[in-house]
Amino acid sequence: MQKYLKKIISLVICFGLVLTSVNITFASDDNTNSDIEITAQNLQDPEYYRTHYSENYHDNNENKQDLNSEISLFSDDTLAKANNGVLGCDVSKWQGNINWNQAKNAGIQYALIRVGYRGRTDGIIQLDPNFKTNIQNALNAGIKVGAYFYSEAINEQEAVEEANTLLSNIYMYNITMPLVIDYEGFNQNERIGQANLSKARYTNIVSAFCERIKNAGYTPMVYASASFYTDHLEGEYLSNAYRIWSAAYSYPPEHYNSVKYDFWQFTSSGNGSQYGMESNSVDLDYWYNGRNITGNDYSTVFDANYYYNMYPDLQRAFGHNSAELLYHFINHGMAEGRVACASFDVLSYKQRYPELQKLYGNNFKSYFEHYMTHKKSEPWRDGSPIKYKVKFVSEGKLIKTTEASYGRSATAPNVKKSGYVLAGWDKNFDDVTSDMTVNAQWKAASYTITYDANGGKISKSNKSVTYLEKYGNLDTPTRNGYTFDGWYTSAAGGVQITSESKVEITKDITIYAHWKANSYDVTYDANGGSVNETGKSVVMSEKYGSLPTPTRSGYSFDGWWTSIDSGDRITETSKVTIAQNHKLYAHWKLNDVTVQYSTHVKNIGWQSQVDNGKLAGTTGRGLQLEAIKVNLSTKKNLGIIYTTHVKNDGWHNNSFNNELSGTTGQNKQIEAIMIKLTGADADKYDIYYRVHAQNYGWLAWVKNGQPAGTEGYSCRLEAVQIIITAKGKDSPTNNYGNIKSQRGNSFISKNNSKPAIKTDTDISVQSHVQNIGWQNSVSKGDISGTTSKGLRIEGIKLSLKEQAYSGGISYKAHVQNIGWQPNVQNGKLAGTTGKSLRIEAINITLTGNMAKHYDVYYRVHVQNYGWLAWAKNGQNAGTIGKGLRLESLQVVLIPKGEKEPNINYNGINSQTNRSFY
Repeated sequence: MQKYLKKIISLVICFGLVLTSVNITFASDDNTNSDIEITAQNLQDPEYYRTHYSENYHDNNENKQDLNSEISLFSDDTLAKANNGVLGCDVSKWQGNINWNQAKNAGIQYALIRVGYRGRTDGIIQLDPNFKTNIQNALNAGIKVGAYFYSEAINEQEAVEEANTLLSNIYMYNITMPLVIDYEGFNQNERIGQANLSKARYTNIVSAFCERIKNAGYTPMVYASASFYTDHLEGEYLSNAYRIWSAAYSYPPEHYNSVKYDFWQFTSSGNGSQYGMESNSVDLDYWYNGRNITGNDYSTVFDANYYYNMYPDLQRAFGHNSAELLYHFINHGMAEGRVACASFDVLSYKQRYPELQKLYGNNFKSYFEHYMTHKKSEPWRDGSPIKYKVKFVSEGKLIKTTEASYGRSATAPNVKKSGYVLAGWDKNFDDVTSDMTVNAQWKAASYTITYDANGGKISKSNKSVTYLEKYGNLDTPTRNGYTFDGWYTSAAGGVQITSESKVEITKDITIYAHWKANSYDVTYDANGGSVNETGKSVVMSEKYGSLPTPTRSGYSFDGWWTSIDSGDRITETSKVTIAQNHKLYAHWKLNDVTVQYSTHVKNIGWQSQVDNGKLAGTTGRGLQLEAIKVNLSTKKNLGIIYTTHVKNDGWHNNSFNNELSGTTGQNKQIEAIMIKLTGADADKYDIYYRVHAQNYGWLAWVKNGQPAGTEGYSCRLEAVQIIITAKGKDSPTNNYGNIKSQRGNSFISKNNSKPAIKTDTDISVQSHVQNIGWQNSVSKGDISGTTSKGLRIEGIKLSLKEQAYSGGISYKAHVQNIGWQPNVQNGKLAGTTGKSLRIEAINITLTGNMAKHYDVYYRVHVQNYGWLAWAKNGQNAGTIGKGLRLESLQVVLIPKGEKEPNINYNGINSQTNRSFY
């Protein structure tokens, strides 16, 4: 083994780059192997690396000369011997095939044989291919054997892994010398040196290996160069805890430090051929037999595979890990008296020898140790199992004959008898001490019958029955609409099972309830209409069959339902599911009007449109309604007006016929709503609606403009239902559409307010004035702008308030340097801001139904002219081409047919009879 590695020559570095694909022949300095094959595995082997790349190996003259003062050197045909040491050697595959008898005759008393190594750089564990041959042949030659593992461990876990590898491969041999960790790769070309650990850490790694070895019953030993025990390891500690093998070639180990040692490797250049080696050289060692060495040969009492196969608990705990199985056997299995190989049974050994019983009593480990220690000196002792025959018989028939070792248990056969279970055997065969016959004992088997109610309900899921006995009491199931007709072995058909039936099954089974369907009377309720038939008889789970068609003036029939305005729809193909006599109700749709509506929901957007009382929005998801559109589909003179109360905004302006009420994209919740009908036919219909409000659930129904929801509590609306009916008829119930109102009130106000839809229509006017900016809005014909200040109006905004009809207001401005701008509507800017441009004329019109019911009048105050006359409904007011500014204006909304505003309206006189110049 090497002591000081030189840096690998550059040639070998180059080899390392191509090792996986190329083998290169290298000429050695010695003549033993003329051709050395360089492979990736060989370069990972530290001993190969030392032999072929370490200068120490090829230059030993100085070492030999220095050692003359400590040992006697003889001629080539004599042996080197220390004054008081026992000569031995350490070998690996690099010594080739070894003649161990020649080694013995040449004075070798023991051999430390390499079992494996960890790669110098890749860290992969490899086994020495010659270790088995070397161990066996050395033992055959009468040479004591120990073993070593060349370590490249850089942590305790790797050291334990190396110890396990060593133990797993030597426990079956008679190892009487130490088991060694060879720890020396401290140069920068190897893993140990590259790890650059502290002395304490290196020492802990070595100790982890040694403790694992010691726990297996062997003597652990540490190998290193003498100087390494000072430079890299805590040598004094290790020498007190374990055996030490020290390498020193120029001087004895004590020349380098005071670490006590048990073995001295004094040369790596012994004459290999003289000791039966194929190699030119061999490591030689002296053993100073001053401290006890414990070895063992477990091969006669332990086989890892046998031990594994015998005990399922060990299989689960350790798997096929031979080292762990060996540890268990040594530390637990021996004391428990477990069988660990086919050739030795501790109970039989104890039984054969009464004199050992007197010595050891029930201390099973002592019997194991006695047998291993004295098997050569007392070859007459027999540790093989004492075997007895055990016959297993069932109902007079021999089933199986097996053998059991003394004091051990026989393995019973797997016996079966239809309808019965094995109750046991008439004799105990857990502790067999003689030939014996045992008889099976049987008892009637119990089986589980599981109830399948086959559509019904059952109070118990199963019961236990006994073979050839009666079934006994069976549970009685129930099923709505059916009469129980007995238990059977199949869901349809099968054999009937009663309480008196005899159990002849030989496995668990399921029994099925059979049923007879009940008949029920159905009556018809035309619900405001008329029907020719009064009712019929139906059978549970069968189809209703033909149903009559009722009639009702002004309505279309919308089917038969199980509740007056909700429930389930029943058609001719519907199956009967109501387990009692029951009534079907006619539902109706108005022929001449339908209400349709859709809602905008947070995180969803606009939902699909629904009609006639269906739910719009969501429930149970905490999502706010943000906007709604409501529309009537009718040829009647009907319209619809509605408004919503929006968080932070209050009640919005009225909306009409599918216009949006509320907001989108602003994350504002609707909190209440009001809806009413308009038009000449409004007095012939009622519009009902109810809402689902946060924290309150479904509120009660309201109708015809009353508020629904909350005010002042910041509770969002989440869903709404709207329905239109003929006046005074078909008002929705509290459970309409199978949705139940959870409150008796429809509107909950913090201030007890009673809002109503406002239809006092007016126009709001706002002007942007030179040097002032936007003024406050005015209405009801008040002046917007200024007079007598010479300030121009630059922009205007007009909008309708509380309008009673659909439609809007449209307007445009004639602007300095621009001319007439396009029309804008409903609160948009006409004119400009921030450009210092005057408005010179305006034009205002109403749109939609507003234009049918109202006229819009307006007049302006113009620079140099004063107040002009009134214009109306799209006429121009102001001047064009004169460069005159518009300074103020009035706008008045007059119902159709009523008198136009006076010339001196609100105390202001028009100063000309023209409205436009």
